Amino acid sequence: MAAFRSIERSTASIAEQIREISAASEQIAAGTEQVSASTAELSALSSKSAEGAQVTAEAVERQMEAVRNIHSSAQLLSERYADLQRLVNRFKL
Repeated sequence: MAAFRSIERSTASIAEQIREISAASEQIAAGTEQVSASTAELSALSSKSAEGAQVTAEAVERQMEAVRNIHSSAQLLSERYADLQRLVNRFKL
C-alpha cells in the first residue's frame, strides 16, 4: 500500500510539473509572439524620420527584455523537463 501511495505522490508531482511546463511553454509562446510583433513594428518605424529612430531604440529595449524573459522561461522549462525525466526514470521497469 505504501508503494502505491508513493507512486500516487510521484504521479501528482509529475502532473504538477507537467502543468508548470505547460505554463512555461505558454509564456515562451507569448514572448515569441511579442518579439515577432515588436520586430514588425521596428521595421515600419525604421523607415520614418529621425524621431522614428528614437522610437526604434526604445522598441529594441523592449525586445531585449522579451528575449531575456524568453531565455529565463526556456531555462525554467529545461529544468522542469530534467526534473520530470528524473521522476519518470524512477518508474521505468
